[in-house]
Amino acid sequence: MKIIFLGTGNAWGLPNEIIQNTTDVKDYRKRTSLYIESGKNILIDCGPDFKEQRIKYEIKNIDALLLTHTHQDHTGGLDELNIYRRAYKNWKLPTYAHTDAIKYLKEKKDLNYLFDSILIEKIVTPDESFPLDNLLVTPFKTNHGSFAPGSVGYIIDEKDKRIVYTSDFSSIVNDAKIKEKNIDKLVIETNWFSEPLTNKPGHMSFQNALKYIEDWKPKEVYLTHFGDEIIQNEKILPYKNPTNHKEWDEAVRQEFTKRGLTQYLKQENIITFDGLKIEL
Repeated sequence: MKIIFLGTGNAWGLPNEIIQNTTDVKDYRKRTSLYIESGKNILIDCGPDFKEQRIKYEIKNIDALLLTHTHQDHTGGLDELNIYRRAYKNWKLPTYAHTDAIKYLKEKKDLNYLFDSILIEKIVTPDESFPLDNLLVTPFKTNHGSFAPGSVGYIIDEKDKRIVYTSDFSSIVNDAKIKEKNIDKLVIETNWFSEPLTNKPGHMSFQNALKYIEDWKPKEVYLTHFGDEIIQNEKILPYKNPTNHKEWDEAVRQEFTKRGLTQYLKQENIITFDGLKIEL
């Protein structure tokens, strides 16, 4: 299985007017999305940067789409999928999502036509697995606030290998399926480094992600969905707020060392960046 991080930024991408501290190309982040090649070509989420991502990373075709939730930064590029309909005769795309997410998208006037033309509705149920060619996919329920109906993450198994992709979340409803076998690669949201006093958007911070990393014990950890908010409160971790890729990498490695999570220090890319390629 080959995996490409098409985007690793938050809802607005980076840099922007809030964070402009760029040191190299890794600091330029499009909206978060993942592309998987393994028998079938699978896209996880399709944000407003998809056209640019498709061209840059030469995504010639997609066999299945997994949607985690309905927010614009994860669905705003669905209309761009029409390029495949025009390129390939009778092209249709099986689109997997929670029933609440499908319902929400079909009620949007600017998107509902897609379900009549190219998107084949595939309802997923949390904790119920389904096959995708040589893969076994298991959605799990996530909490991402009241404005993200049907929010889910995905477990993807290829034989004895497992990747867990959380997408946006503030907590997991039931992680029994996640923990039932060893996790080879965990891709987890870290929208902030430190946890804000009020987490209205329902995102995950690195500070709170640590408890999942310690509990799930994945072999490798990949942090993604980096935001632009500078958190200042009494709960803050004792490090300078990271504002670019280099600072994030240094701060995360310091905290891993402090907590005895030294097994991750040998990993080259804990902090993901657009275009990062890994294999399972």
